[in-house]
Amino acid sequence: KLLEVYLDNDVDEKNRTASTTAGFLDSQLTMITQDLETIEINREKYKVDKGIIDLQSESKLVLESMQELDVQKAQNNARLGLIGQLERYVSQNNDLRDLAPAALDISDPLLIKLINKLSELQSQRELIVNRSTVNDPLLVPLNAEIELTRSSLLEVIRNIQKGLQRKDSELNESMREYKGRIQRIPTTERELLEIERRFKIQESLFVFLLQKRAELSITLAAAKSDNRLIDGARLIPGPVSPVPGRAYSMALILGLLIPTLIIFAKEKLDDTVKDLPTIRRLLPLPVIGVVRYSKDASPLVAINKPRSFIAEEYRTIRTNLGFMRKADALADVLMVTSSVSTEGKTFTAINLASILASTGNRVVLVGLDMRKPRIEENLGLSNEAGCSTYLSGSSVLDEVIFPSGHSETLSVLPSGPVPPNPSELINSSRMKQLIDELSTRFDKIVIDTPPIGLVSDGFILAPYSDTIILVVREGVSRKAHLRNLKELCDSGKLTNAGIVYNAAGVRNLRYGYPGAYGYAYGNDSTYGSYFDDESAPQKGKA
Repeated sequence: KLLEVYLDNDVDEKNRTASTTAGFLDSQLTMITQDLETIEINREKYKVDKGIIDLQSESKLVLESMQELDVQKAQNNARLGLIGQLERYVSQNNDLRDLAPAALDISDPLLIKLINKLSELQSQRELIVNRSTVNDPLLVPLNAEIELTRSSLLEVIRNIQKGLQRKDSELNESMREYKGRIQRIPTTERELLEIERRFKIQESLFVFLLQKRAELSITLAAAKSDNRLIDGARLIPGPVSPVPGRAYSMALILGLLIPTLIIFAKEKLDDTVKDLPTIRRLLPLPVIGVVRYSKDASPLVAINKPRSFIAEEYRTIRTNLGFMRKADALADVLMVTSSVSTEGKTFTAINLASILASTGNRVVLVGLDMRKPRIEENLGLSNEAGCSTYLSGSSVLDEVIFPSGHSETLSVLPSGPVPPNPSELINSSRMKQLIDELSTRFDKIVIDTPPIGLVSDGFILAPYSDTIILVVREGVSRKAHLRNLKELCDSGKLTNAGIVYNAAGVRNLRYGYPGAYGYAYGNDSTYGSYFDDESAPQKGKA
């Protein structure tokens, strides 16, 4: 609708200009028509009174020449009248937007250009006044330019007026010459010719104005806007944007894509071990057990809750270790280690030793992690004497072996006070003497060692061990650590080694491994008769 009104207003502006010019021409035509009627009445009366029928040929030739001059003079006078009226119009500071330059019958290009320019400036001024106020600062330079253009236009009008006046003087001079010739024509005939001449002059001027009026009528009838509507507005039943279907599709795609990318990036940036297949791929050793994550504050799960799931998992490890035992060994020496700390090697050593002792085997738990001893704290034993005092020669074996207080067949050899040189003590001759003497007294020797990826103590103890248990913890052990352990196994520094997967999540408890069974708990209520720990898996959990 806005565009429709805009186009109609454009046409109305053009029609208003043409209508104003047409009104000016109509007033001129009215006056000339009255003059023609008066002349025609006088001519008829004169002919009747004088009885005149025709003029002589010579008189006609003179009359035709005289008439031609009269026509030129009439046109010149008309132009003088129009240019004079235009001068008064401009001098009175009238609005020129409604005046058509073509109606003045003056083809001076500078005059037309200045009229159009002044009309355009007046339109700009009216637009600013309508949009703002008469005190708008933008009107100051515009008013100055309007006055300058008006002055230039008046100067051009006066120059044109002077030219027309000169031409009028020339025509008057020519007419005086012809009037002298007419004096020779008889008075009666001359008077008739004078009447005819005035009639012809007014008639030619009448025709001229009629022609201009017809041209304006055609312009008025054919007026149309200079602008065109290429594509009209269309009514669309729904919103153009956002399109609901597209928005929902994009939301669904982004809702799936963004979490997928986040999970993918997290998996790629997370270098920790998350499942058994990754362990088997990076460290191709036998998996002798999978232990779930324990929520108990105490690490003595197998001792405090012998019928728990974790205790049962350590029994599975005990069974699998039987297949890895060397037949000719006097006692089974098990070294529990890991690549770094916090992977649960001390937790594994304590619970594995308690499970081994529960079958009646004489088991000793040896704390050879003399840098960060933890066994004594977990079992509530004194650490004033232990491996460090024995290896340094300050104590004898009977002075450093203590009962665990939880099982009659489980003894503990604490780490002792932290020495300044743990590696040198472990590498001394008393280390072999300690293992040999313990082998004569116990069936199973479980050694808790420092992380093998951080210090060299584990490499020194490896030759004394029959089986090496590498603890790998889910979410803690890194893939790079497993690659390092593989290099140690490939180089022969670690032999007869197996993996205990510690703190495994639900999905990894469902994986089986060689020599053991796989976990896949369902909703069988009979499991309640086998396990008594409060963490027993419910439906959908493990």
